[in-house]
Amino acid sequence: MCSTLLVHVALVFVLLGAVDSSFSDDPVDECTRPCHDNAAPKTCRYRWVLENYLTLSRACYSCPDNQTDCLRQQCVTGDGVRRSIRTVNRLMPGPDIQVCEGDIIEVEVANSMVMAEGVTIHWHGLHQTRYPHMDGVAMVTQCPIPASSSFQYRFVADNPGTHFWHAHSGMLLADGLFGSVVIRQPPSRDPHSARYDADLPDHVVVLNDWSIQPVVDTFTEFYHVHGSKLPRSILINGRGRLYDEAGNPTTHTPLAEFKVEEGKRYRFRVIGAGFLKCPLRLSIDDHDIQIIASDGRPVEPLNVEYIEIYTGERYDFILHADQGSVGDEFLVRVGGLIDCQHDHLQQSAVLRYLGNQRKSTERREAFARSPQNEKADLIANASLGKTPVAQMTSLEPDDKSLTSEPDHRFYLDFVVRGVNNPHFYNPDLYPEGRSGYPEMFTPQINGITNKLPPAPMLTQMEDIDPGEFCNASSVDPDCYEQDKFCECVHRLTVAMGDVVELVMVSSSAAHTSSHPMHAHGHSFRVVAIDRLEEDMTVDLFKRLDRQGEIKRRLHSAPYKDTVAVPDGGYAVLRLVADNPGVWYFHCHLVFHVEVGMSFYLHVPDVQGGMPPPPPSFPRCGPWPSQPPQDSGPAPSHYQPISEGGRDASSAHSYDQPFKDRRRFGSASSQQNTPMKNSVQSVTPVWVVPVVAVLCCVNIVLFAVVFIRRVKTSRQADKARSTGGDCGGVHSVELRETKPLLSLDGH
Repeated sequence: MCSTLLVHVALVFVLLGAVDSSFSDDPVDECTRPCHDNAAPKTCRYRWVLENYLTLSRACYSCPDNQTDCLRQQCVTGDGVRRSIRTVNRLMPGPDIQVCEGDIIEVEVANSMVMAEGVTIHWHGLHQTRYPHMDGVAMVTQCPIPASSSFQYRFVADNPGTHFWHAHSGMLLADGLFGSVVIRQPPSRDPHSARYDADLPDHVVVLNDWSIQPVVDTFTEFYHVHGSKLPRSILINGRGRLYDEAGNPTTHTPLAEFKVEEGKRYRFRVIGAGFLKCPLRLSIDDHDIQIIASDGRPVEPLNVEYIEIYTGERYDFILHADQGSVGDEFLVRVGGLIDCQHDHLQQSAVLRYLGNQRKSTERREAFARSPQNEKADLIANASLGKTPVAQMTSLEPDDKSLTSEPDHRFYLDFVVRGVNNPHFYNPDLYPEGRSGYPEMFTPQINGITNKLPPAPMLTQMEDIDPGEFCNASSVDPDCYEQDKFCECVHRLTVAMGDVVELVMVSSSAAHTSSHPMHAHGHSFRVVAIDRLEEDMTVDLFKRLDRQGEIKRRLHSAPYKDTVAVPDGGYAVLRLVADNPGVWYFHCHLVFHVEVGMSFYLHVPDVQGGMPPPPPSFPRCGPWPSQPPQDSGPAPSHYQPISEGGRDASSAHSYDQPFKDRRRFGSASSQQNTPMKNSVQSVTPVWVVPVVAVLCCVNIVLFAVVFIRRVKTSRQADKARSTGGDCGGVHSVELRETKPLLSLDGH
């Protein structure tokens, strides 16, 4: 009976473990999978811990002297030089998300960073239709996630393609908080599925420029004493080496590798995750590439020798592995332009043909020099292998943004001006231009420096003073015509369903400040883009437009959500405002967006199509300057703590349309345990009743044991009290009850 009892107890614990263990260690088997028609969507749950971390930490042991150590778990090598970074689950790039269209993505973000820094995560390229509260923009769609707290993002993966996630607060993207998001389709819905043989999870290529120190320090030095902001190196999937001016490596950490088999055709996905005006040119030795998608949207195949990509952009291409044989290696070369052209910044990865034989061919990592006079052709995404973005052809049907006249046409002048920006100058003590340092220019749109609202616009519009808002028609004319610094909440409001044309003009060709503009919540059609050999102004654009010299492409214009407006040029974009909410539209250069080169596209929900905030959605805002009067109501953002204290869970999610809502543990219980990317394991329905039955059986068994022990004890007491010769009986009873009295077998 004892052995049976122990078996039952063990089985109960095993089954209880199956109930409690709601996350598997490896989500790849669950969500990274081929996608099929009519397949049931999966709920892909992930737990992320955001931390301060270090390249070449103790997790790397003897890396790079021992190259194998560089491949250890939690070893982040970077370019081979130690520096402080920010990571998710001690990975850089952070955990990738690879799902099928229609899957539910649920990410629990625990903020364990030091210095009490708030954070949000933006899902770059995902429109968040029906889920605007999940867009992840601090003080626009949500409050920042405080230190030692957590937040649950939950939404449907409803627009397929190559996207990425990144921190959308401060400089955290530039220090390592970014990763890929790939949403695949069934072959029947992928117009290019017949063109490639494999779309492998390992063929995602994340490119970023890399600084010598935490970027907030670089930012502060740049704007306060005109320090250098130039990056030190380039990384490919978080790996690389530091090179000297001659192109020779000075560190020897491993390079990223991409494996192929001879004769097969592969789909690669490239993501620009940089932070500076540093377009990157990617090429593969001896191989041509065929572009098939841009920013997640399919285009007609375009054969090129190389791709130029700005921060925020994504390109999918097909590579035909027909130039090598077993064991061959070819360099994947990435060279930098503009800010990354100093010292000829470069990086390499390896394309390896699989097989048992590995050839010892010498790889030459040094890059050819990039001619300085290529700026006019390569700047600001005006070319893709000499092919303008506007000449790419969309494979999607024309929508009404192309077939209808715009309901709104907004002229947006991107200027970089010398003004007394009080964030960097004190007009009385050290005014702009007379402080002993070179002039520091302020990037603006229509002479306006955009600022974050004091409370999240999407959920607490009533808490924002209407006087905080502005646009070109309401702002003081001196903001644009004179050297007056003007700062406000720059908002453009349009009606649901309106066709909007955005004419973006970058005034000066002298600043080489092309601006990769990214739209949240929408994709747009690029109907015109060009760069002139003179300073561009809005008035000049209007004159050229009246003369018929601005040619808009109104058929099969490519969809994008990020496009670089060329300096000394223009880009004309059209979109349908069919997604209610407040959507950030901003330059993706961190040093520009952080000083206000942005605006908010407000699409009010007059038709009731936008869901309300999720239950218990956090609220925040400024504390009143005057104490609340007893006779008046508390401000709408003030929520007193109940008797029971604040809600123990700081994770929030929509109740609808999801019926299987789940609460996670608090961030504090998780912050000391780095967690892998995880996806929910489904508990079989039979487990709970079986556990209940076994528990009942065990209760009965324990009751039997207890009764027999009591009975034996009473018999022994009776024998001693009568003084009879019961030694034999007593010894028999002891021998019979010994196994029951000692469950451990002693």
